[in-house]
Amino acid sequence: MSDIFSVVENEILNRGGIKLLRPEDAIRVILEARLRDVVILGIDAFHIMGIKIQPFIEYSVDYSNKINSYDVDQAYDVYSEAVNFIEARKNLGLHFEIVLKFRQ
Repeated sequence: MSDIFSVVENEILNRGGIKLLRPEDAIRVILEARLRDVVILGIDAFHIMGIKIQPFIEYSVDYSNKINSYDVDQAYDVYSEAVNFIEARKNLGLHFEIVLKFRQ
């Protein structure tokens, strides 16, 4: 796996094409995104029930509107905010999908 998720390659739960990560692995992907200058558009939370998953909108966040409202030169630190978001929810038994946008 040569993409950004290679840092957690063996820890990914793939359900219906969604890459689900435990909190500590989600944080590793966020930090890798920072290193590679990959934009984080949002984080979606899921509860895993056997082979089924249940999305939790109340534990999800969309950064796309914040990112789009800042110029490239402005310092909006989506990475720190994303890590803090995961940290605050790490004991809820959730898995997370990190939604990314690769710069062109």
